Amino acid sequence: MFYDNLKAICDEQGVKITPIVIECGGAKGSITNWKKGASPNSDIVMKLSMRLNVSTDELLFGKNKTFPAIDLSHSSVGAIGKNFDGIVNIHPPIPSDTKTDVTSVEDELSQEVLRILKSLPLKERTKLLSMIYRFEEDYQNTP
Repeated sequence: MFYDNLKAICDEQGVKITPIVIECGGAKGSITNWKKGASPNSDIVMKLSMRLNVSTDELLFGKNKTFPAIDLSHSSVGAIGKNFDGIVNIHPPIPSDTKTDVTSVEDELSQEVLRILKSLPLKERTKLLSMIYRFEEDYQNTP
């Protein structure tokens, strides 16, 4: 549970939960809700993670939580798998002597993003869009 993980991290670092949460833009009422099992929003998790210098996974899942490996080699977005080269490819690699229609690749990428977005509940869509907007803003502000 999020509250238990946050408390353990704060205890380990010798800090109190309430001042840290308030410093990160959270409310005292949120702490009470977390104690009751409510999930935090992604913004506060990211801010607490950065302030406490721990991963968001540690805050959300605990220190010793591990997840089984998932085989994504057959994923429609070939970012992970046999052909991983650090670039997200929607198709298998195209031979260099083949001309590629960039527009069709962009259309497929847009369709894949839209498919993922539509598969999420409304609350999660909002979180994802917020992350995309922040990414876009950071990208535009990069020299």
